[in-house]
Amino acid sequence: MVLSPITLMIVTDGIPDATTSGIKAGSRALYEQINLSPLEYLSRNVTLRLAYVSPKVGDQWRTYVPRKRVRLWTVDAEVMKGWKDKLQPGVDEGRQDRFWKWLRDNVDFRVRANKV
Repeated sequence: MVLSPITLMIVTDGIPDATTSGIKAGSRALYEQINLSPLEYLSRNVTLRLAYVSPKVGDQWRTYVPRKRVRLWTVDAEVMKGWKDKLQPGVDEGRQDRFWKWLRDNVDFRVRANKV
């Protein structure tokens, strides 16, 4: 399993829950407390994809969440709104070519490694 790439997709607004921590909602400290260390060595190639986040929240994840090896890819809520337009009514899921192309181009985009 160490050599197999792993991709985790989370559908979320991306905003950490502040009700139990006592830290102000939306603050940098909340993002810094997110612990991705259990994912770091699951595989040589681990990608975390966050769907439906705002551009600001996506930037906060990329900037403040501590990580060493986990690649991060965010898909903005505005982009995700377009998936339903690609579905063709009455066509089998496996034959939804427009939808699958959109998914590959917008959500399943290859994430390149960056120094974190």
